[in-house]
Amino acid sequence: MKVNQRLYLSHAIFLHLRTKLAHAFN
Repeated sequence: MKVNQRLYLSHAIFLHLRTKLAHAFN
């Protein structure tokens, strides 16, 4: 369960960084 939560957290951070980069380039 903890591993799954960690995976979800890293995925959320990745999505956040990706959108941040998209806004920076736009």
